[in-house]
Order: sequence, then structure tokens, then C-alpha cells
Amino acid sequence: MNQDFRRATQLALLVLMGCSGDPSLTDGDNDSAAFVPCEGEAAPLDPNAQQVGQENELYSGELVKALCESGEVVDVLGSISFNGLDEDLKLEHLSCVQSVAGSLSLHEATELDLADLSGLLAVGSLVIDDGDLTTLAGLETVAPAVTDLSIDGDSLSDLSALQCANTLGTLIIGGTGVTDLSGFSGLRVLSGRLRVEHGVALEDATLPTLESVVGDVELRFSAGLTRASFPALVTAGGVELYENDVLLSVEAPLVGPMPTEGSVFDANFGWNPMLETVVLGEGDASMPLNLTLTDSPALHILTGLGGFRELATLDISGTTALREMPPLAVTKASGDVLIVASGVTSLGFLSDLRTVGGSLTITDNLNLTQGECEAFAAQVTVGGTVTVSGNGG
Repeated sequence: MNQDFRRATQLALLVLMGCSGDPSLTDGDNDSAAFVPCEGEAAPLDPNAQQVGQENELYSGELVKALCESGEVVDVLGSISFNGLDEDLKLEHLSCVQSVAGSLSLHEATELDLADLSGLLAVGSLVIDDGDLTTLAGLETVAPAVTDLSIDGDSLSDLSALQCANTLGTLIIGGTGVTDLSGFSGLRVLSGRLRVEHGVALEDATLPTLESVVGDVELRFSAGLTRASFPALVTAGGVELYENDVLLSVEAPLVGPMPTEGSVFDANFGWNPMLETVVLGEGDASMPLNLTLTDSPALHILTGLGGFRELATLDISGTTALREMPPLAVTKASGDVLIVASGVTSLGFLSDLRTVGGSLTITDNLNLTQGECEAFAAQVTVGGTVTVSGNGG
């Protein structure tokens, strides 16, 4: 078991340990990733609570209100949908609920007092969808009890109530009014994925303490995003930042693949018209690399990725400013390899490549000679079609 995998396993165990975690897993010399523990310990679940509902069963707020009138502590085995526009319903009407195995969805929550959820000790998934909500104040004690979190609201600009969420499953941040992700200043581990999308106001997606994501780190369709930085991220299922109109730089200098059988490490930085710099970790041989650099014409600095030994696919198309690719020590690609209308000056970065399972396409590269491209193709065994044309101008 290599060191990165052992560390990723330790970090993933934090998900089962609650918010307090284990400060011994923090690198002592990494001040930027200082651990932010929650105070106190979570109260234990009442083992005598009444179990209500079934998996995949959806309860309305009205039904849960009726359940709580008995005064008994309740574990909801299904999900709850709560609409704040109902004047007869308040979150205090859920006071008897200590856990929700499925999802707790709060719609139009502006008129609700989120502090009334403080009695919740475990929530499978918390979904907050409200266009007028500006703050999540009141969730300070609930955040550590949540496994998956999804928030969406154009006016939402204050996420500071979530600073105690050191471990989560999946985190989805939709169209909000936040300009940065400082509300997640203590986040270290995601046992699912991270998705940030449609963030018109979001400018800086920096998560200084995030160390492990089992799924993908995905930032997309964020029109104002200029910078994404994950300085402490050691393992992830993939890193995908695409279709962000003004994104300039991506930094994840330590990141490598989260070993998952049958998976690939997706590194997708396509369709970012202003992206200039991508700094990644070296990676390793535990997973194939799926690298996409499509239509990012300003990209001219790409570092890392030298530890991978196999490609899933490679697509360098329309990346005209990128002159030098980092050396890739890959010997085979299971899928397609496309180098089309790129700015690369040499194919030396693929000098070890000998097998391509899909098609090989090298066309319209002004800085590569036709002879060099044909010689390269001749040394590779290709399972699909081979197209080499229009190179050298």
C-alpha cells in the first residue's frame, strides 16, 4: 500500500468520526491547511426512537408535524420535503426528528428559522433551494450531522455557518451569490464528489484545507470564476473544470488519483477560453489518465501528470498557445488520441507511447512537421483509424 493511498484511507475514515476528526493527521508544517475542529462531541442517537416510514418514502412537512404531536423522538427512514411558503409550517414542527436517513429538502426557506433544526443528529442529505435566502445562519450545529449537502440560491452570500463541516459526502453548490468558498474553511474530506456550478458571483474557488475527494472535483458553468486552488488536495477521483468563461488558473500541485478499481482519473480543462495555467500533481500508475484540453486557446502552462503510465483518452484540440506538454510516461492508450490544431512544438511528450486502442488523429498542427507526425504514427500500434494530415502549415 503506497503512502498516498494509506493517507487517503485515513482521511476517509474521518467521515465516520464526526466533525472532531483527528488532528494528528494534519501535516504540522502546512499552516495553510490548519485543521479546524468542531467544539464538543455529537450527542448519541436515542436507540429507543420510533422509526417511521420506509426507504424512498417521501414525507411532507405536514405529515411530520402530525407525527411530532405525539412528543416521541422519531427517526425518519425516508425523506422529508418542507416548503417554507406554507404559513402553517415552521421548522420547529420537526423538533421530534433526530435523524433523516434520506434527504431533508427545504424549499423557499427564507421565512424559516434554520436554528430550529439544531436537534437533528444525522441527515443523509440536506438540500436547500431558495432564491431569496441570504445566509445559512442557524446551521452551525447541524452542518457536522449532514452527510451530503446541496445548496442553491442566487441571493445566498454567507456560508460561514458551514465552517464546522470538516467531513461531508457529496457537496454541490449551485447558483449562489457567494464570491468565494471561505465558508468551507474547515473542509478536509469528501467521501463523494465536489460540484460547483452556475456561480455567477463566484470569483475564487479556493479550498485550502481540502485533502481528499473520493469522487471528482468539478467546477463548471461559472461565468465569474477566475481562480481555483486546492493546495492541500492529495487524492481525488478526478479534477474537471470546464466551460468557465473567465477562469485564468487552476492549482492542485499535490493531487493524484484516488485508487478505485475500474476507474480513470479525469483531468478535464476544456472550453475555458481565458485559462492560462494548470498546475497539477504528478499522479501515479494506479489509474489511467483521461486528459482533455479542448478549446482552451490561452492555455500555455501545464505541469504535472508525469506519474501516470496509461491513458484512457487524450484530446488536445484547439489549444493553440500550449507549446510544451509535460512529459507523459504512458506506454498505451485504451481509447482515442487526438492532437488537432494545437500549438505543441514536439510529440516528444508521448515518446513512450506504443499502443492506441482507439483512433489516432494528428492534424492541422502548425508547429509540427508532417514528417515528424508520420514517423510518430508509424511507431504506434493503433486499433482504430489513423489520420495524419495538414501539419506544418
